[in-house]
Amino acid sequence: MNLGFKDFSISEGFKLKTLVSVEELTNYDMIYIYHHINPGDKVSLKFEEESLLGDLVYMVHYKSFKLGKIRVTGVMKSIYDGINELQAEVAGISKQKFLPFNGLDISIQAEAMKMVS
Repeated sequence: MNLGFKDFSISEGFKLKTLVSVEELTNYDMIYIYHHINPGDKVSLKFEEESLLGDLVYMVHYKSFKLGKIRVTGVMKSIYDGINELQAEVAGISKQKFLPFNGLDISIQAEAMKMVS
C-alpha cells in the first residue's frame, strides 16, 4: 500500500515561530520607551552569550534602546545556534494602566531550518 510519502520534504514557504518572554526588563532602557512600543513592532536580537546551562542568550533592542534578554533553550536552541542577529516582532505586552509594562513577549520567526540526523 503506497501512501504517497516517498518524496517527503519541508515546504519552501514553511515558517516556524517561537514565542518567548523578555527577561530583565527593569535593568535596561524600557522605562524610557515603554509608551512607544506596540504589538507588531519590530525588534532586533543580538547574540550576547551562551549561559552556563548551554542556553543561547540574545539582547533585545528596540531602535537603539536595550529592552532586556531572551533565552533560547531546548529544541529551539538547535535552530538558532550560530546565528548572531535576528529580527523579531512584539507579540504581546502585559501592563497596568499608567505604569510601565511588566511583561513583553516577542515572536521570533525561523525561515530556514537545519536538517539534523
